[in-house]
Amino acid sequence: MKVYNETWLQNRYAIELAKRLQEEAILNSEQLESIKKLHAAIPYSPNIFIKVLLFIFGCIGFGFGGSFFAIFLFGDTKWGLPLCSVFYGGITLFGLIHLIRQRKLYFSGIDNALLYCVLGSLMPLFMKISEINNFKEPWQLGTLYLPFLLLAVYSFGEPLVALGLLFDFLFIISSLLVKHPLGKTLLPFILAGVAAILFFLLHRFSKRRTAFYWHTALEWVSPVVLFVAYLTINYGFVREANASLNNLPSSAPQISFAGLFWGLTAIVPVILLWLGIFLRNRSTLVVALLAGLCSVLTHRYYYGFLPLEWGLLLGGLALASIAYALLRSLKTPKLGFSVAPETTKNTLLQTVVLSQLTKTPNPTVSQEVKMGGGDFGGGGAGDQY
Repeated sequence: MKVYNETWLQNRYAIELAKRLQEEAILNSEQLESIKKLHAAIPYSPNIFIKVLLFIFGCIGFGFGGSFFAIFLFGDTKWGLPLCSVFYGGITLFGLIHLIRQRKLYFSGIDNALLYCVLGSLMPLFMKISEINNFKEPWQLGTLYLPFLLLAVYSFGEPLVALGLLFDFLFIISSLLVKHPLGKTLLPFILAGVAAILFFLLHRFSKRRTAFYWHTALEWVSPVVLFVAYLTINYGFVREANASLNNLPSSAPQISFAGLFWGLTAIVPVILLWLGIFLRNRSTLVVALLAGLCSVLTHRYYYGFLPLEWGLLLGGLALASIAYALLRSLKTPKLGFSVAPETTKNTLLQTVVLSQLTKTPNPTVSQEVKMGGGDFGGGGAGDQY
């Protein structure tokens, strides 16, 4: 069940699109006002400062309510706290859904806070189940949480919960692999492969119209999972993780296949850069740059040949030179990239907005529209749906 009303989200997108079209002189002020009136039902989403305050008040309110609730329902039995916590979490969830629908909330701070608190209220019950079944591994507790995180992501599309689901899933896989010598040896490659597969599945899913409800979560999870794929084969990360898993001395010794990991540390950022250009995906380009920076820092950490201040100075000069060269080169669009402000393309959704909202016949579409497609940029790629 989707908690948020998708019509509100689509209305908000339509108004944002109309404002952008007015800035590009495609719509006039009268048309913009008519669109705002026609799509007046939009969710409440305040600025960041109000969100922070509402988030804090939501957490405090949940805590006070839980304390008051526990006075009456917490007994001396060993199941008192778990059952009380789950019951209070269920009541809070019911109230949260009602509040969202009555107040038209959408990631306003208080709904995020209450969702986190509801998920946290499951912890006492899971700890009790872990105690009864004598769970000795943390991943077993993570397995209990996995379906509830999945259900929360489906219902709310909340980005931090989506990240929690991702890391919980990867943690379970890692914990199972390290139990076997072969799995421990292949752990970096398996995790990198799983993360890469997840990225391409998420990227493909983000192109569907049905992904509109989860576009914020996709924008957060897609670059993170791609960066995780890089970290799992980064030489420094693998070397330090190997020392930690095998209880080796604090000064991590050399690892097997060091040359292979050094090669991957150098090559993968280049592959990510090519992938970002090929997909025209801004977040992938950012991940590629971060990966390149991590590769440089990794090499300097183990084989530094310049003082830190000289390295920072020369690195800054090199980056400034590259940025200047790109700014000059991209004044003329190349491979779909340009430093000029982005103009809005006349895609299917925008055609519907212009024709239905401004009460005019369908404008001529400048490019072929393929039904059933869509180009909503999950993972921060863009804004066309």
